[in-house]
Amino acid sequence: MNWTSRPARISRLKEKTYFDQVVMPLAYTGVGIACLFLFWQGLEFMEGNPTHEAVWIPALFFLLLPLPLAIYRWARKHHHRSLHA
Repeated sequence: MNWTSRPARISRLKEKTYFDQVVMPLAYTGVGIACLFLFWQGLEFMEGNPTHEAVWIPALFFLLLPLPLAIYRWARKHHHRSLHA
């Protein structure tokens, strides 16, 4: 990215702000819900009830979702010092 270009920096700053205010909080909420579902499935497993793949697969997806998002943010340089006011 050309850090001397003001329109490019403004565009990247808007993208960073959107990720900070919308995408990452939703991802973290998904992690919380996934943890609750995994805890629930663990209790079901301990009681001897069968566990369902319909819960495990989405729960693991949402549990791991912040990792690729963090890598994307790192690759797009959302933490670059030129984006901080």
